[in-house]
Amino acid sequence: MSDDIFDIVILGGGCATLNFAMAFAACDSDNTVMILEARPTYQHDRNWSFWLTKNQSFTHSDIVAKKWSSWRFSEGNQTVQHHSVDYDYATIQSGDFYQKAMDVVEHNDRIDLCMSCAVDQVEWNEVEKLHKVSTNQGPFKGRFIIDTRNLTPDEIKERVPYYQIFYGIEVETNEPTFDAECVGLMDNLKSDAQGTSFLYTLPFSETRALIEYTLFTDQFVDPSALEDRITSEARYKVVAREMAVLPMGQLKAKQTNTEQMISVGGHAGHLRESSGYGFLRMYDWAQSAVTALERNEPIPSFNQPSALDAFMDRHFVKTLKISPLAGANVFFSMARNTSADAFARFMSGDAGLLQYMKVIMSVPKWPFLKALVKS
Repeated sequence: MSDDIFDIVILGGGCATLNFAMAFAACDSDNTVMILEARPTYQHDRNWSFWLTKNQSFTHSDIVAKKWSSWRFSEGNQTVQHHSVDYDYATIQSGDFYQKAMDVVEHNDRIDLCMSCAVDQVEWNEVEKLHKVSTNQGPFKGRFIIDTRNLTPDEIKERVPYYQIFYGIEVETNEPTFDAECVGLMDNLKSDAQGTSFLYTLPFSETRALIEYTLFTDQFVDPSALEDRITSEARYKVVAREMAVLPMGQLKAKQTNTEQMISVGGHAGHLRESSGYGFLRMYDWAQSAVTALERNEPIPSFNQPSALDAFMDRHFVKTLKISPLAGANVFFSMARNTSADAFARFMSGDAGLLQYMKVIMSVPKWPFLKALVKS
C-alpha cells in the first residue's frame, strides 16, 4: 500500500477527517484518499454538542443521541432556565459517529484507512510534486496533505492564550436522578483567581447522564487533575470518561497553508474561540471541501468566521483573561438577560450585529470595557 500514490493523504482521523470521508464517499470525485490514524481503534470517547434549528435538515440526524429545547444555568442559589422556540441543543456520541464513518469507509474503494499509524515526518518532493509521509508503518505518498492532528500538550501551552479544560464521566444510576428534558449547561458557576468553573450535565435519561467539571482558565492543568471535582460526591456506575484541553482565543500561527498542504481541525482554529464548540464547523468545512474537489477548485483550509464573530469571540476571551473574578457573573448575567433563542443564536454563530449588541448590554459593562481599552 505504501508504494501507491494517493491524491489526498489525511494525517489524523478525528471529527474533521471522518466528516470529510463521509462527504467524499457521497460525491463523484475520482480522487483517492488515505487516512493515517494513530489510534489503534475507534471507540466511544467523547460527545459532540451543538445547536440546531428545529426541523433543520442535517446529514447526521440519524445518529443524534438526544435533543433538548431547555437548558439551565445556576450561580449560588439563583437558577435561570431557557426554553427555546426555534432551537434544539443536540448531542452526537462519538461511538455512533465512528461506527457510521467506518461503515462508509469500509464500503468505499476510493478511501483507505491505516490504523495505529503514527506520523513522523512529512517531506515535499519538488521533482515528483508529491509528499512523502514517514510513519511507523512505512512511507506513504500523497499529492495533497490535510493535517487534522491534535495539538500536543506542549503545543497547546505554546500557542494557546486561554484554555477550556474539562473532565467528564458518563454515568448510570439505579434511581431517577436527572431532569431528562433540561441540559445543565452551566451549573454551579464560580469564579476565582484561576478562572471560571461550572458543572455541565447532559441528561440522556432520568438514570443516565454525562457530567463534566469544566474550567475556563489561563493556567494549564492536566484534565485528570479535575477528576475529584465530580467523583468525590458521585455515587454512580461510571460507563465512560472523557477529558480534554480545548484552545480558547486566537491561536498563535504555526503552519502556513500551501497549495499542497493545509491544516484543519482544532489546531487550525476550527473550534469556536469563545466556547470550544466545533462539530458543526468541521462538518461545514467537510461539505465545502468536497464541493471544491468536485469543481476542481483548491480545498479550503477553514470556513473563516465573520470579522464581527472573530472580534466578539476574542474580546470575550480577553475579558475572561483580564477579569477572571468576573467570569461567573458575566455568564450568569448573559443567561438571565437574554432569551433562549438569542442565546442559541449567539452560541451557534448565527447572531448579527443587533443580537451581539443585546448580548453586550446583558452583561456587566466594566469587565468588557476594561478588556476593550487594554492592549
